[in-house]
Amino acid sequence: IGAAVDKVKIQNTTSLVNMNIEEGVSGLSKIGGIVGSSKGSLILEKCANNGSLNLDGAYDYVGGLVGYMEGGLIESSINYQNITSNKAKYLGGLVGFVDNSSFEGIKNSANLGVISGSSFDISVNGNTITMKVGELVGYLGNHLSNSVTNNYYIGNDAFGVVINESLNPQAQKTSDDDITSGRLAYLLNDAF
Repeated sequence: IGAAVDKVKIQNTTSLVNMNIEEGVSGLSKIGGIVGSSKGSLILEKCANNGSLNLDGAYDYVGGLVGYMEGGLIESSINYQNITSNKAKYLGGLVGFVDNSSFEGIKNSANLGVISGSSFDISVNGNTITMKVGELVGYLGNHLSNSVTNNYYIGNDAFGVVINESLNPQAQKTSDDDITSGRLAYLLNDAF
């Protein structure tokens, strides 16, 4: 749900759609507040999701902005709303799943919504890894450049799982005080 795109630039866009999907609706995956699935050079710049996602079933690849992202860049973008899913896999405040060498990064962006979901185990190179809910990204894959910089979130874990820890993705926890005082806007270079 959300557009399926390839080689698109989306700027200055806000989604205001609240999605409530009940259990029993089958065949859904790649759910995003703005883009469901991207298989190319997607660029999101100064975009915001202001619509909540409430999913009551087992859906894969769910994100506040993008559900499934193969390549491109998210810059100066934000998710304001809550995402709730009791069974979703690869759940992230900005992006559910990212894994491709053409991914350029996430920069100067934030998730200010509460992301609620469950953990589950995945197998990577023969090892079992517990996948948590990611306040920014659910699954940050192995084939990425080190370009996840100056991002902020509220909640617990910025990333559900980072396959290649040497990437050292940068994300900092923020607070209500940072938001109301304007400090977060300053830290994000007045992106919003």
